[in-house]
Amino acid sequence: ESRLELDRWTINGVKLLRSSVGASEGRFGLCVVVESPTGYPGLFLSRSVQDWSRWRRICMDVEAPTNSPLGLWIRVDDHPDNPPYLERFQKHFQLEAGFQTLCLDLASLRTENGRPLNLREIHAFGFFFDGTKAGDVLYIDYLRGEN
Repeated sequence: ESRLELDRWTINGVKLLRSSVGASEGRFGLCVVVESPTGYPGLFLSRSVQDWSRWRRICMDVEAPTNSPLGLWIRVDDHPDNPPYLERFQKHFQLEAGFQTLCLDLASLRTENGRPLNLREIHAFGFFFDGTKAGDVLYIDYLRGEN
């Protein structure tokens, strides 16, 4: 909701803005604008270790205003310092235009090599895009743990 919350995110190839467009809870949500589509533009929360074990799922509301599908990956790390591909959870969503609620069932989170994530030691959570172009926009709001 506040401008200070923008500083919680580590960004790569995107710009973050507060926006009332796409806000599903409260007055403002997060507007993510792709600035550089090379590599994997995205944003991550990784400033402190989080315990997700009390929740059944993590959900967020997103709105894709574009007419073409937008490729979004959600990534969760239970090891610090950018673990290798096989040691992280990643899930791809092909977003169509409009509002959607995305949820991850936490009991099913597995690394690429099949290991269950340690939900008591979540080091990073974030989003990255594929197949985007400069100027593509995604609105994200109401990121929450649910029982």
